[in-house]
Amino acid sequence: MDITKFQSWVKKYYQERGWSDLDIFIRIGFLAEETGEVARAIRALEVGRDRPDEKTATSEELKQELVEELGDVLLQVIFHSEIAEEEGNFSIYDVMSTLGNKLIYRHPHVFLKKEVENSKEVVYNWNMLKYAKRNITSFTDKLKDIPKLPSLMTSYKIQEKAAEIGFDWEDIRGPLDKVIEEYKEVIEAMEKFQPGHEKIEDEIGDLLFAIVNLSRFLKVNPEVALNRTINKFIHRFEFMEKSLEGSGKTLEDMTLEEMDKLWDEAKLHKIH
Repeated sequence: MDITKFQSWVKKYYQERGWSDLDIFIRIGFLAEETGEVARAIRALEVGRDRPDEKTATSEELKQELVEELGDVLLQVIFHSEIAEEEGNFSIYDVMSTLGNKLIYRHPHVFLKKEVENSKEVVYNWNMLKYAKRNITSFTDKLKDIPKLPSLMTSYKIQEKAAEIGFDWEDIRGPLDKVIEEYKEVIEAMEKFQPGHEKIEDEIGDLLFAIVNLSRFLKVNPEVALNRTINKFIHRFEFMEKSLEGSGKTLEDMTLEEMDKLWDEAKLHKIH
């Protein structure tokens, strides 16, 4: 497929749909949604199948779904580039050229045959070159430079960065005690303030941050761990609904006590 022809299709598509007039936050939302779909498709293919349609899909069908989702992200890249070109800012060719130059600049061990000892040195060189180009000199600026990923991953990366300069606990007892401390502070805030109060929000944030740090010490990716729990929660509800088939009842018809009993049954069946 020739990229110029693909560009013309994208341009025609968004002009017909009036996408160039969309609010910037709606456009960002589309990009974030499509990126999330790619992540879900990769997870289904390489880690585990979550949705009912994924469970019955073949490996080839899951591969094709990933192809489609990657295409949707590519559509977003070209779409935003086309809008920028219409506004006289840059084109998709500038995007490609900048990416190529960045790859060469940040990977001299690949393109310029600069010798490195291991993968950690590769990452170190990448970061040092990135900081030099962006004129980042202070540690605070390095923390601010961490991409705005989902909050769990941003927390994880900030804590990793702090650990690089020695700002870290000596052993697992430190982060574990911190989780307990922050949990107690949440309870104290709940006793003093109404639900939704800013102080409670602060303490909940501190507790989440502490849990992420504990995850880091245990070499557990908190984003992956939380996704596993989300999927487990959904699968248990799936078990509960299937248990009601033929009974003429739905979950909405049940009392909390009845649902709790089914929930316990799902746990006994080790539904994950």
